[in-house]
This record gives sequence, C-alpha cells and structure tokens, in this order.
Amino acid sequence: MEHFMDKLAEKLNAGEIIKANREADTEQMEKLQGKIKEYEKCLEQMCQMNQELQNTITGMKTAGGEEQETLARLEKSVEILQQAVNMQHKSVDEVKRSMEELSVRINDFVHKENVKVYRNVQAVVVEEAAKQNEALKGLVPMIEEIKNAMSAPQPAPGIMKGVLGVSVTAMILAAASIVFQVLVYLQII
Repeated sequence: MEHFMDKLAEKLNAGEIIKANREADTEQMEKLQGKIKEYEKCLEQMCQMNQELQNTITGMKTAGGEEQETLARLEKSVEILQQAVNMQHKSVDEVKRSMEELSVRINDFVHKENVKVYRNVQAVVVEEAAKQNEALKGLVPMIEEIKNAMSAPQPAPGIMKGVLGVSVTAMILAAASIVFQVLVYLQII
C-alpha cells in the first residue's frame, strides 16, 4: 500500500508541475495582452497626430505659396507616420496571432499531461487492485477454516453443566484464598 501511495504522490507532483507551467503560460499571456494594449494606445496617439497633421496640411494649402516647402515636409512626415501606424497594426496582429497559437499549444500540452497523469494513476490503481486481490485470495482459506469451525458440532449440554460447576467452585476457592491471604497480611489470623 505504501508503494501505491508513493506512486500517487509522484503523480501529484507531476500535476503540480503542470499547474506551474500553466501559471507561467498564463502570466506570459497577460504580459502579451499588456503589450497589445500599449500598442493600441500608441496607435491611437499616432492616429490623432496624423489627423492633426492632415488638418495642418489642409490649412497650409489654403494659406499660401511660401509655406509649400513646409507643406511638402509635413506631407512626407505624414507618410512616414502612416507607415509607422501600419507597421504597428501589423505588430499588434502578429502578437495576437502568437497569443492564439500559444493558447492552443498550452491547451494541447495541458491535455496531453492530464491524459498521462490519468493513465499513470489508472495503472497504479489497477496494479494495487491486483495485489489486493492476491492478498484476499490468501485470506479465503482462513475464512473457510473459521466458517468450518463455527459450524462444527457443539459439546453436549450435560458436559457444559459439569464444566460450569467446576469453574464456579474454582472461583469460590480462589476468592477464599485471596481473603485468607489478606487476613494473614493484616495479621488478623
């Protein structure tokens, strides 16, 4: 039985390892989600800046010719900013995809480990059940002996009365002997 408990304890340790791996993966997922939120905030800020630049460019186009150089530089900046925004969108999409892949891999791994643990525990239980059956098979002859002894014929009632009489007499004599010894000890006799 101790062997069974040792094996079961080993399996529980494997379960604890699986749990720790799951917690680490969950922590990594939370970090990735935090990064996605940061990227989304940056994207929003970049979009706002882009819109402000567009408004400024539109205002400058209507302002006049001398600001054409500034306008050209601003348009170039807007294009660069737009490219950066597009790259950030791609990065966010890649992070989301990697999170989904990681989630699928985690679920598959946890499932495989759970199946392994289940099979190991099942094998240990089957093995111990076989050992218990063998031990019980050894007890069957002893039970049969006890059963046969219980069903054996009992002695006749006359003999029992004789044994009872002798037993009562022996008990009375033993009590008298004890009383006699106490009286001698107390020096009354």
